[in-house]
Amino acid sequence: MIIDTIGIIFGNRTLFFSDKFFPSANIANEALLYWEVFINALQCLETYPQDTEEYQEDEAWVKENDQEWPFSFLRLCQNFNIETESLRQCLLASKP
Repeated sequence: MIIDTIGIIFGNRTLFFSDKFFPSANIANEALLYWEVFINALQCLETYPQDTEEYQEDEAWVKENDQEWPFSFLRLCQNFNIETESLRQCLLASKP
């Protein structure tokens, strides 16, 4: 599987995730699972209306500072070397 640059649009902001995170097609299944969870949540925040359960769950996930759970927003940002607070602010400011 070849992962190209992924751009996710939040309002007037676009977040780009480069293939630097996954430099080869020999990506560990665990890393792919982390990436899929991460991207799925970001896409839900962009596509679901704020009054839906899906949006509210993902918004709570972004706001949480859980350092224990491997799939927490904080831990996934750390795994992908993404500055957590900057991304959090961008995501939470993306909807009126």
